[in-house]
Amino acid sequence: MKMLSGKHRRIIIRDHLIGWTVAFALFMLVRRVGTRELSGLEASFTTTVITLFVFGTLFGLISGFATSFFSEQFYKRTSLKKFLTARGLFTLVFVLAIFLLTFIAQQQVFEERSLTLVEFFAQPVIGVMLLYLVIVDAALSIFAQLSLMIGRGNVYKLIMGQFYEPKEGVRIFMFLDLKSSTTIAEKIGHLGYSKLIQDCFNDLAVMEMYDSEVYQYVGDEVVLSWPSNELNRLNCLKAYYAFMDLIKQREDYYLDNYDCLPFFKAGVHEGKITVSEVGKYKREIAYHGDTINTASRVQGLCNELESPLLISDEFKRGISDEGSFSFIPKGSHHLKGKENAVELWSVKRTQEG
Repeated sequence: MKMLSGKHRRIIIRDHLIGWTVAFALFMLVRRVGTRELSGLEASFTTTVITLFVFGTLFGLISGFATSFFSEQFYKRTSLKKFLTARGLFTLVFVLAIFLLTFIAQQQVFEERSLTLVEFFAQPVIGVMLLYLVIVDAALSIFAQLSLMIGRGNVYKLIMGQFYEPKEGVRIFMFLDLKSSTTIAEKIGHLGYSKLIQDCFNDLAVMEMYDSEVYQYVGDEVVLSWPSNELNRLNCLKAYYAFMDLIKQREDYYLDNYDCLPFFKAGVHEGKITVSEVGKYKREIAYHGDTINTASRVQGLCNELESPLLISDEFKRGISDEGSFSFIPKGSHHLKGKENAVELWSVKRTQEG
C-alpha cells in the first residue's frame, strides 16, 4: 500500500529539484570563476546554463523519486542497520550514475572527445565534483529527515523565523488514543506493548494520504492537526476511518503477534490557536490555546458516550456537505476547564471510501 499522498510526493520531488538546481548553480559559479579543468575545457555561458538546468532537473528527479520510494518502502519498522545498508546501496548506485552522466556530458554536451574514461576520472576536478555531489545528496537526505521530525514544510518556516514571534491561527486538532491501553499492557507486557504501539503508529502513516500533520506523540496517544478549511474537515474524518480500516485489514497480524486487535478512539475540535517556536536546546514548533485542551477533553468522553469518534459542534458547523458521514447528537457537556457547555456529536460512516 502506498503511504505517501500525491501532495507529499510532489513536495519531496519539488524540494529535491530546487536543491539540486541550486547545488549545480553554486558549483558552476565556482567553476567558472576560480577553477580550470586539466583538459583546458571551457564551456560557454549558454552551455553552462543549459547544463545547470538539465543536470539539476535530472538529478532532482532521480533523488526525489528515490526518496519517495524509500519513504514508502521503509515506513514499517526496520532496524537502523538494514535501513542504512539500503540507503548506502542506493547512494552507491546514485554516485555511479553521476560518474557516467558526468563523463557523457564531457563527451557529448561539451563535445570534448580527447579524454578516455580513465583520463577523465583522473582529473582532480572530477574528484572534487563527486565529493561535492555526495555532500549535496547527504544534505538533502538530512533535510528530508528533519522534515519528518518536525513536520512537512516546517523546516523552511523555522529557518525563515516565521515562528519566532507567536502567531494566531485556526486549526483542527484530533486526539487519537488507544482504547483499553492499561488492560492490553498488563496482558502482553511492557515490551510487547511498546512494539504494539510502534506497529500502530507505523500504520498511522496512512493518514498522510489525507494531509494530516502529526503534532505530538504522547505515550499511546497521538495529536494530529490540519489547517482549517472544509476539505480538511472531511479529510480529518476520512483519515480516522482509513487508519481503523488498515488496522482491521491487518487483524491477523495483530492477533498473531499481540493476541489483540487495537482500537483507537478520537476526539476532534476546531478553533483559534497560537503557534510559536519554543525551546533553547531542543527547539520545536508548539501550539497553544484552549482549542487543544478542548479536543483532549472531547476525546476523554468517548468511552462515556460510547462513541469511537466524537466531534465538537464548532467543528461540525464547518461541514456543509456531510457526504459519507452521519452525525448523531450527544448533547451538551461541561468540559473540565471550560465555563460554557460544549455540544458534541458522534460520527458514523454511512458508506465506504
